[in-house]
Amino acid sequence: MHEAIKEANEGKTPFGCVIARDGHIVARAYNTVMSDHDPTEHAEMNALRAACRKYDRSERRKMIVYTTCEPCPMCMGALLMGGFRDIVYGTDIPTAARYVKQIMVRCSHLAENTESDISIKGGVMEGECRELFETFVNNE
Repeated sequence: MHEAIKEANEGKTPFGCVIARDGHIVARAYNTVMSDHDPTEHAEMNALRAACRKYDRSERRKMIVYTTCEPCPMCMGALLMGGFRDIVYGTDIPTAARYVKQIMVRCSHLAENTESDISIKGGVMEGECRELFETFVNNE
């Protein structure tokens, strides 16, 4: 999660993501929605695209996605369809919604409605991740 937070700070955004396998980072990204004028350029989508270019589905099943904020429905859908099995996030959607617009659908809800065996762990370094949102709002 430390590396996902570094990504967010680098992009001057509260959203950072890294994808790791066997303790090694294979993809890293931050949210570029505003700079790229593209609503799909979320940190998770940017990292997922990088990982998908290099690794097939069987390899992605062995990876862990670390993200500073709970994946939104778009990102969670892509992670599920991409074959990722482990997601670790910091701040949850209801908390993030206090600072920025969010679609109020939890990633666990999407996972429960698929035939996926995905593992989701939230609240990791939650305070540090929430601080990213506070800093972002205060600097706007």
